[in-house]
Amino acid sequence: MMEEKEVSHLLGECRTMAENCLYTAQAHYVIAQRESWKRWVLLVLPALLAALAGALVACGLPPWIGIIGAVLGGFSALAAALGVDKDAVLHANAGHVLTSLRHEARQLHESFWKEMTHDELYSEVRRLADRYCNIRLALPPTDNSAFEEAREKIHKGRFKPDFKSRRNEGG
Repeated sequence: MMEEKEVSHLLGECRTMAENCLYTAQAHYVIAQRESWKRWVLLVLPALLAALAGALVACGLPPWIGIIGAVLGGFSALAAALGVDKDAVLHANAGHVLTSLRHEARQLHESFWKEMTHDELYSEVRRLADRYCNIRLALPPTDNSAFEEAREKIHKGRFKPDFKSRRNEGG
């Protein structure tokens, strides 16, 4: 069985990856949340108003209301075709991918390494590091304000498991 001292550099790399993934994933989630208004304002609301206008015309109100409904429906269709909610979806997916990678790195440095040989651990850490670099190349960029907002959330302790804080309190 390996001693933790022998592989501390590999475990440290896993911790670094997990932390980097946490911060970057949360920044992506912040951006996704910011961008989600477009879905409601440019897609959902015009479609609902178009449906309402059609229902009002069907109930006997003046036909010009149907024209407004048609314009709103066309606007909603154009917004959907142009993918106005694309950025929100891309950033949410980026957050999910990085969260998954974060958990892999965390599992490796907290638990799985104890059952591995040095060579197996090295290979796993190397695989995760390569995967992390490749994933980061494929993701959309974040911005400083999203990173700072994510950093504030993280520093509030929101991402620390309850069982760990209870264990440290002696419970």
